[in-house]
Order: sequence, then C-alpha cells, then structure tokens
Amino acid sequence: MSPSTREVIRWGQYASAAGCLTGKSGNLSVRDGAFMAITASGSFLGNLRPEDVIRCSLLDGRAETGKPSMESEMHRLLYEALPEADSVFHSSPFYSTLLACTGAQLPLDLLPETMAYIQGVVRIPYFHPGSPALAQATASRLGLGEVGLLKNHGVIMAARSLEEAVVGVETFEILCRMLVVGRAAGLPLQQLPNGTRADFLDHLARLRSGSPVCTKA
Repeated sequence: MSPSTREVIRWGQYASAAGCLTGKSGNLSVRDGAFMAITASGSFLGNLRPEDVIRCSLLDGRAETGKPSMESEMHRLLYEALPEADSVFHSSPFYSTLLACTGAQLPLDLLPETMAYIQGVVRIPYFHPGSPALAQATASRLGLGEVGLLKNHGVIMAARSLEEAVVGVETFEILCRMLVVGRAAGLPLQQLPNGTRADFLDHLARLRSGSPVCTKA
C-alpha cells in the first residue's frame, strides 16, 4: 500500500468517526507528484480499502484504474490553482450543509479553534455536483485553508495536509452546530472584539516559533 493510499484511508476513517459525513457522501484526495490519489466513486470514506483509492493524472484527470469520485475534476482544478495545496476534502456534514442552504452569517471569531484552523469562508454558487461548472467555480474562488460553502450542497477545503483539511471541516461543523443550536435556543452568541483574530494568530505564531509571548493586561 502506498503512503498516499494509507493517508487517504486513515483520514477517511477519522472523518467518519468525527461526524463529517452523511452516508456515502464525501471525497478525499492527496497530491502524489504528478498525480492525485482520490477516493473512488461510490466508496464509503469510513471503510475504505486500498482499491477504493484511485490515482489520477493532475494533467488531464485520467485514472490509472477504476472510477474516481464524480468530483475528481474539482479536486484536480484546486491542485492546479493552489500549488501549496497537498490535500482536498469535500463532504456534506449536517449542520454545515444546513447553513449552506441559507444566507446566514458565519463568524469565525467565536472560537479560538475556528480562528486557528480556518482562514476564511467562501460561498460558492450552486452548480450540479460533479459538473465542470462547479469544479471551475470552486477552483476560481477558494483559497488555501478556506472553507468553501457550496450552496445547497456541502463544504470543501484545500489544505497543506489531509489532517488540516479534515480537522478544518470538522471544526467548521462544530461552529455551524453552535450557531444553529444557539440561535434556536435564543442564546446571544458574542463574537470576540475586532482585532482579536489577528492578535490570536500572531500569538500562535510566537508559540510555534518558541518566541516569548507577551500578554496584554
């Protein structure tokens, strides 16, 4: 089993256990040189076998064997548009998809986790799943580490690793659940003050680099 196949299987299992999937919806891929390793059409991410991971050319999308996910062109175009992206995760978790069917505001500055793991939220117009129009619309709008909210469809993220992509989608689903449940209960959710996100990201960068962290009084 190749390292790419092993990685896709591992994070497919994680995504399923974390509640990021609905039935057999969802697809994962990793960049593998001039190819991508992507889940097969109709596969269940929570129980992938090595033969459920298909190698496709990043040049023209052709599969070496088998039938890749219907969204393989969306993955391929994202790798083309985002040279730093090494992984893509697309799924339809319940609360995220619920809010994809609305025009509700989705503030990231409610939680440290959303500020840390998600670079932004981009709304993408509706096009039929698996269509060239959806692939092109997504690749032309989505940035690295951003959540793409596919209208009336689901979410997608391109990131430097499958860990970043899957955890980003998982974190966004937690945010969406908080928003839906909180608003239904009439709880006034309070966003953090302006400037908190930029300050927090600087704080994280200092922690990761080992630099001294100054706490404002």
